[in-house]
Amino acid sequence: MIIIGGGGLLYDNEEGQDFNKLLRQWKFRVGLAKFFHKPIIYWSLGIHLKEENKRKILPLFTGENIFISLRDAESKKTLESIGIKSILLPDPVLSYDPEIPKLLIKQRPKIGLSFRSGFLQDELENIEKIIAFLMAHGYEPILLNHSFHKDNLSTNDNIFLSNLEEKYQLRSTKNIKETLEIYKELEFVVGMRLHSLILSLVHAIPFFAISYGKKTDEFVRSLNYEYSLAARMFDIEIFKKQFMKLEEEKNEQKFALSAKNDILKREIYFTTNNFFNGLESIKR
Repeated sequence: MIIIGGGGLLYDNEEGQDFNKLLRQWKFRVGLAKFFHKPIIYWSLGIHLKEENKRKILPLFTGENIFISLRDAESKKTLESIGIKSILLPDPVLSYDPEIPKLLIKQRPKIGLSFRSGFLQDELENIEKIIAFLMAHGYEPILLNHSFHKDNLSTNDNIFLSNLEEKYQLRSTKNIKETLEIYKELEFVVGMRLHSLILSLVHAIPFFAISYGKKTDEFVRSLNYEYSLAARMFDIEIFKKQFMKLEEEKNEQKFALSAKNDILKREIYFTTNNFFNGLESIKR
């Protein structure tokens, strides 16, 4: 059995990405699995394509013993538009089960910052203003790096803000293990990347979302969460005002996020159970 999962599978809307190269790579991998007659499970993936590219991906999803789950409604609609059935299964990071945080001696409350290059209006200027504002309010900003892409450097978080890291002497996570572990120490998160928002939910950390696309828009809407601004229309003064309100409601938001996370975990459990029960019935 071959399981393909853990994020965006196919997309053609990001600068620096060669869609045709990406498609060729996936056709080769999937073709290899089909050659050896291996069942293929597409696990909770994201697919975001322009209309002219949708039919090009058909060979990836046609054939016997192929089972497809997608993490968002837009991805499901994309496959439906070319006649491929799938089920919705929330992003697997929602199932992440953090350890019970240990009591830590804190000098300054830590706030995690997760930004995505290429989407925020006047990005370096606004990010610097956010950092300066948070430091002036007594926080220790920590850069949460979630992408360490070696080939597409425009998506490499570790490189993106290296100048601001040096200028403000900021702590910056250097690998995904360090990123995951630091969440247990955070009071708040200001996040653009989808998984920074999901991990904030998992840890019940009040967060401020700066949404840069459909996947982050949908996630924020699914929580009915009010602390969010669109990246393309970001206004630092509105951010300051809303963040101070979030500070005042910190405990209420922690409780609400924890409750929502419990509900989502139950939904994932039952959906996953039903999904595998369906696989078992097909095998029989």
